[in-house]
Amino acid sequence: METTTETEKQVIKTQLKNIFIPSFIELLCSLGYRETGNKFSISYHGSKGYLNNLSIECEGIQKANNKILRDEIFTKKRSVRKTLINIFHSEAEGIRLSLGKDEPRKIKISQPEAGAFNKEPVPIDEEHDDLPF
Repeated sequence: METTTETEKQVIKTQLKNIFIPSFIELLCSLGYRETGNKFSISYHGSKGYLNNLSIECEGIQKANNKILRDEIFTKKRSVRKTLINIFHSEAEGIRLSLGKDEPRKIKISQPEAGAFNKEPVPIDEEHDDLPF
């Protein structure tokens, strides 16, 4: 297999508290689309009366960690932590979220070698020759 690398693109770095402001959510969705060409969505997941986690996703592949858990969002006094959230994107792994100071990563992409796919013809079932397709 042939291996290449791709560097993540930083979509935005902002204060974590901004993720809860409706106008910022709209900005993030439009900026994310403009930067990556993929539609963005932000989901808030709750359980038993409290926020469990939030996730940011986009169209396509999603392999990277795109969730931030409740304990990473809130302090013990239930206020939003004063920290940065980084939103990165790569075609190979989708959205990656991180807190604090972080930089884009290089991602290794494995590609199959040319001719690695099976090129043998598929046998036709003569019993169904009368099908229109």
